[in-house]
Amino acid sequence: MGMKAASRELFRILPPPVDLYVVAGHGRSLKHWTSIGYRSLPGVLECGLWDALDSAPPVEGRSAGLITDIGNDLLYGHSADDLMRWLTEVVTRTRPHVDELVLTHMPTFSFDRLTPLAYQTFSRFFMPNVKPRPYEKMRSDLTYVSEAIDELAASVGAVTVKPEPEWYGVDPIHLRLTKKREAWRAYVESFATGEEVGEERSGVSILFARPAEMRVLGRVVRTKQPIHHDKSVKLNLY
Repeated sequence: MGMKAASRELFRILPPPVDLYVVAGHGRSLKHWTSIGYRSLPGVLECGLWDALDSAPPVEGRSAGLITDIGNDLLYGHSADDLMRWLTEVVTRTRPHVDELVLTHMPTFSFDRLTPLAYQTFSRFFMPNVKPRPYEKMRSDLTYVSEAIDELAASVGAVTVKPEPEWYGVDPIHLRLTKKREAWRAYVESFATGEEVGEERSGVSILFARPAEMRVLGRVVRTKQPIHHDKSVKLNLY
């Protein structure tokens, strides 16, 4: 969803030092390995994040977590019940490690803008190897998941944030380039301490950074974490 925009907003509101644990990657599943182009990434529940959090030293100061980009598994053909079971596990395992937790909703309004034909077209474009579920079934699944996210967040004392329609254009699931920073500002605003830090920390980049584990053309590639460490930022990528 735009890690450059995300890091800028985090660094704007969080004073150094900041210790980041990031699970990122286009089309990431909550549970299963997924492939985009030549590279494959493990599901969120199967990656090295959890061992890293369990073995990390006690946090000095505030800790916060953000869970976003939740609906990919619906596009992969998994059921809404499966998605919520996996999301519940992600939230349950994250919550003990953070003082504050934010969950973002899916852009369900984007689906409402699509005709059945447009929905089929976009689904086959983004997931060409997956047969799209029927239009009305997807509508009901999105409604169910949206309500379940609110219930899950309330049960663990988390905050939910809903995306704005103007953040999306023709592409129904990816943020517009010109709106990424605005979106991320809304997502992390509850983490703000009051006064803006305003520090860019431009030396931090994950554009070409390797996560702890990935597959490249079927070959497993492991990279020691953190991938960046200086006096103000430590970045761990999974």
